[in-house]
Amino acid sequence: MRVEVWVDVLCPWGYIGKRRLERALSRFDRRAEVDIVWRSLELDPDGPRSPAGPLPDLLVEYGVYESRRAALRQFELITYLGHQEGLELRPATVVPANSFDAHRLLHLASEHGQGDAMLERLLHGCLTENADLSDHGALVTLGREVGLDSAEIWAVLDSDAYAGSVLADRDLARERGVRGSPTFVVGGHAAPLGAPSVDKLLELLGQPVG
Repeated sequence: MRVEVWVDVLCPWGYIGKRRLERALSRFDRRAEVDIVWRSLELDPDGPRSPAGPLPDLLVEYGVYESRRAALRQFELITYLGHQEGLELRPATVVPANSFDAHRLLHLASEHGQGDAMLERLLHGCLTENADLSDHGALVTLGREVGLDSAEIWAVLDSDAYAGSVLADRDLARERGVRGSPTFVVGGHAAPLGAPSVDKLLELLGQPVG
């Protein structure tokens, strides 16, 4: 059984969703049959390559929230829900940088069998440590921590390697009607947008709950 998950490494809901998926799989009777495929989704593919100012202000500028206060209230909810999943999220101080190169690193790690570990480290680095994921030095450090070779990471980041893989995931998302992070797709069926509950994910996997 293939479970495809589109997620942006800058997205706190993606981190919450990853934890909920892990909890759902721990209760799933056929866990050994499940193949998880992490797919790249950029929430702001046209965003600047370098940090663009405080995230709350940027989201107001983009029209996501009507005011900075509204953005901070939503961040309080995200922080609370993250805490429920054992995460220490700091969304208000996330560095809002372009995630394209971080996704290229994720594809490199996946080729080495370290995709899940790399995604975890990128999410933690961005959303808890507030690392700048557009900074190549930071990406090399994070990649090295999951066992990748520094020289290989630098070679990838200094080229356009895996750019095609990120763009292919973008195209597939468009074909599937995927618009948000995270989006879980099993057998062509998508869960509700966002981070569904553990029970909803089990239902998507085909296991009755209750």
